[in-house]
Amino acid sequence: MLAGDHLTDVPELADDRANQAAVNAAIKKNLALFIAKTDEGMYKLLKSLVSPKPVGECSYEECKTLILNHLAPAPTKFAQRYKLRSCVQESDESTAAYISRLRTIANECEFTNYDDSSPNAGGSQGPESGL
Repeated sequence: MLAGDHLTDVPELADDRANQAAVNAAIKKNLALFIAKTDEGMYKLLKSLVSPKPVGECSYEECKTLILNHLAPAPTKFAQRYKLRSCVQESDESTAAYISRLRTIANECEFTNYDDSSPNAGGSQGPESGL
């Protein structure tokens, strides 16, 4: 008797193991299909992103997440702060729409206190600094 054969004597455990094996096979199939459909450059990128692990040891979801985050990184808080400070109302934009757009951008700026969000934060001290 091989190790683990006693588990197949219980029908529920045998079914559970078969289901898990099917899920694992489907996940590996997704990864294999993904790798087969990528070109050489994308595979090299994936290989470097998962390094030092071999690509075959990664899940499909892990590979997909790594590639998406690499190719479309989230903007930094500094880029969002620049975007907020340079935002101007369009001539055909309503005030409500403009404020909504400002709030959307500001939510991604990660301000921690009032000093961070003020226009002169970290900049030069103007004449109003003594007020």
